[in-house]
Amino acid sequence: MLPEVHVLSTAGKPIFSSSSDDNSHITKAGLIQGISSFSKDTLRVIRTKSIILHFLPCPPLLFFCAIPTSHQGLNVARLMYLIKNCFLFFLTQKGLKLVESNPNYDLRNLLHGTEGLLASLTKEWISTLWAQIDGIGVRHWPMTELARNHLNQSLDCPGLLYGLILRDDHIMAYRQGHKHHPLPIDDIHVLSHVVRHMPSFRSSESWTPICLPSFNSTGFLYAYIVYTALDICTILVSTAESQQQFHTFQHYHHEIISRALIQVLSQNPPAVLSAPPSLSNFLLEKHSPFVLYCLYQNAKTHQTIYPSFTESMAFQDKSHIFQLLKHFGSLHSQLHGPKPRLEMKKLAVPSVKDAHQQATNYFFRTDTMLFMGRVLERQSGFIYICCESLVTAEDADQILDYILARIYQFWLTPLV
Repeated sequence: MLPEVHVLSTAGKPIFSSSSDDNSHITKAGLIQGISSFSKDTLRVIRTKSIILHFLPCPPLLFFCAIPTSHQGLNVARLMYLIKNCFLFFLTQKGLKLVESNPNYDLRNLLHGTEGLLASLTKEWISTLWAQIDGIGVRHWPMTELARNHLNQSLDCPGLLYGLILRDDHIMAYRQGHKHHPLPIDDIHVLSHVVRHMPSFRSSESWTPICLPSFNSTGFLYAYIVYTALDICTILVSTAESQQQFHTFQHYHHEIISRALIQVLSQNPPAVLSAPPSLSNFLLEKHSPFVLYCLYQNAKTHQTIYPSFTESMAFQDKSHIFQLLKHFGSLHSQLHGPKPRLEMKKLAVPSVKDAHQQATNYFFRTDTMLFMGRVLERQSGFIYICCESLVTAEDADQILDYILARIYQFWLTPLV
């Protein structure tokens, strides 16, 4: 069951609903506003026997989320945070102020066509780690260092603020045009989600205003977005709105970037792997039946490594995915504190607060699984694993060590 999300103005005007029933949205708007009036800028939770209601006033908006009790423990605050950032992506903070100056203004006019994209966040939230874990990094598509450098250099365009080549939700290449303005990780997550779920971006090249809310929530940047291949998207971002900048990016994409992609993708032996690493790439054969999942994140580069749920028979049952998301969230809170998102993470910029971190371990069992997490010393990041319940803590510790050694040996691929 998907969470039911509603967004209203603080005056009670409906703006967005994940429900397809508009009449239901309008009917519930007054009730949501009335209950939430008791909360001031904090997440308020009301529990019943079957439903948990969450309210988060963020003037001039009010966020509401209802989840079944079976979803208790999932990170509702992050879902609301991501939806808010998607609003800012299209409107900016200045656009939201239209509601403050004119309470009767209908923001749905400005958000027309984004309903499916916003609703898809509720599906991502119950099926992916990036939509659940605060402060999570980004996945890098595996390739040789030489191939990565070649793609990075191809993005060096005049007028560039940020350049990205994305493959699905992985980064293939990255370039920043200004040394002192690295790209915030949260903005990459929002940008990646938008380009993957807006059909218009796949049909033709686009020159469009975007807001990167963690970089600057008050104004627009301008992005050239084009799918170079079926699953490969090139994004070039500038502060300049001019048609001249558009044509510069268009020329660089056609003449330099697309050719660089063809070159690195056609090399023999392959310089770019055809798929991200699977769980089996990290394990000894004798461990494979007992290890269900793993997550690693590097604190210096924020590279994150985790396999797809689809490759494991254990996660064909969606309830098992819920359990893993909940318990990895619990590990994360135990090892990093309840609000790791307060520190803004930026691509390839080390986390300051982890600079002197000592190694810390934490594990627990459920009826069917064992979970173990470790924060690594010397700013090396963290790793979480999920095993069958019959695995001992000592064996899980050895498995974790082996996975970590494999990642260090084969799978760490710096972007810059």
